[in-house]
Amino acid sequence: MTVFKIKTGDENTYASFRDVSNKEILVDHLIQYDNQIKIGTPVFLLFGGDGTPWENGLAGICKVSSCPIDLGYEVAKNGKYFKLKLEVIIRLEKHLTKMDFSKYPETFDTGIGPSTKGERNQALGIIEDDKAIAALCRAIIDREPELKERIRSVFGDVIFNIANNNTIVYISPKENNSSYSTSYIKNFSQTIYYGVPGCGKSNQIDKKTKDLADDQKMRVVFHPEYTNADFVGQILPVQTADGIDYRFKAGPFARILKRALKNPFQPYYLIIEEINRGNAAAIFGDLFQLLDRKNDGWSSYSVENLDLNSFIRSDDDKYSDKEVKMSVPIGSLIFTENTSISFPPNLSILATMNTSDQNVFILDNAFQRRWDMVLVKNEFGKAETEEEQKNIDQQKTALIEGSKIKWETFQKTVNDKISQFSKENNFSSMIDKRLGCWFVKAVPDENDTDGNYIITEDSFKHKILKYLWDDAFKFSHEDIFEAADNFEALLEKVKISEPNFGIFKNIDFPADESEPPESEN
Repeated sequence: MTVFKIKTGDENTYASFRDVSNKEILVDHLIQYDNQIKIGTPVFLLFGGDGTPWENGLAGICKVSSCPIDLGYEVAKNGKYFKLKLEVIIRLEKHLTKMDFSKYPETFDTGIGPSTKGERNQALGIIEDDKAIAALCRAIIDREPELKERIRSVFGDVIFNIANNNTIVYISPKENNSSYSTSYIKNFSQTIYYGVPGCGKSNQIDKKTKDLADDQKMRVVFHPEYTNADFVGQILPVQTADGIDYRFKAGPFARILKRALKNPFQPYYLIIEEINRGNAAAIFGDLFQLLDRKNDGWSSYSVENLDLNSFIRSDDDKYSDKEVKMSVPIGSLIFTENTSISFPPNLSILATMNTSDQNVFILDNAFQRRWDMVLVKNEFGKAETEEEQKNIDQQKTALIEGSKIKWETFQKTVNDKISQFSKENNFSSMIDKRLGCWFVKAVPDENDTDGNYIITEDSFKHKILKYLWDDAFKFSHEDIFEAADNFEALLEKVKISEPNFGIFKNIDFPADESEPPESEN
């Protein structure tokens, strides 16, 4: 099909077009296209010009209602100027600008949508690609659905059916999330759970994601050697039937993003353990700006990443195919090779941060402000299920093996001492060195037939005491421990059965004096 686009900046033409009583308008200063101009040919009418009282862009749809008028009345470099009468079929409530058409790649370089190849500044142009015409119609229908039947009457069933059946929303290159589909479920959050070691940060995330399928969540651990290439992906050699090939190997971020984009109605979670043990800003790289998200869940900004884009368009879930299609349906979107990357509304990022390790890699304010911060209190809390309550009770009441001191008693007593020492000596960071409720995990007592749990002597010595010596009281051994030159010497003094374990001073641990119930004879 052949249609025309006509662009004018004439104020009289604009005034005539906007007067709804005018069924026909006159457009001047057009360059003739020989015999292609025929009565009844559809016309996309645009208005342009600098300093005009109207917004530039597509204003409506007309039909040619006369043959060219006044041929040759003025000669120009590119041909002859003429006038043309147009029958007005559709007047849009608001002009559609080039940016409005950025969702529809087929409109590009038509003289109406965005230009990627440069554009001749001419008043009249021809559009002969049915897909481009249909995409222009689709944009109008999306803006004003009530115009569907009038679109059909102008362009016929073939163009209308292409436009009407194309319900996929397109993503433009270099465009922010305003051009993305809103058909994705809105289930997004960016949350860092922080607290002392062993307070239950990972458990909070586990409870939040427990009902999800395995492929709906991706867990990674940041560490000092972890890089952006590990996180997003990198070009690596791959053994193929033809020898060695080099392809993009997707990292965990790329894989979970692809799954979320392909499945608009399912929630997906990227879980980052120990987010501050790696250089988070460097690991995210330019994806950092995607963390800014609008109310609808899409990123406020987008980034261009050709390798990541290629992987999303590929059929391979680990490596991007060597050759991928230029245009691929992804979920309710169409990805082209120019599509920029954005977080969809169904993708959440949850992270844990150990506050006692803030000196590993400090999360700067610019990074932290893009997250919700949730403090996980260092307490056992209330259980949501009987099974959870059972686990809590087993942990709280577990005796330190060989002693009469419960884990909850030991933990709280030591934490009170840490808090007191921190306050008295103005060591504000020391408060984060408290023992978490789940710093060590209780295990069944193999020598007890009643099903009681214990904190093993090995865990007590080599995990708890080592932490207190090397970290919590690193610079003040003498304030809590009996004299010992080093940790090895301290361990030699441990006497589990004594109230203070033979090594603590200025601290009392109340023993569990309860007696087990007598058996019935």
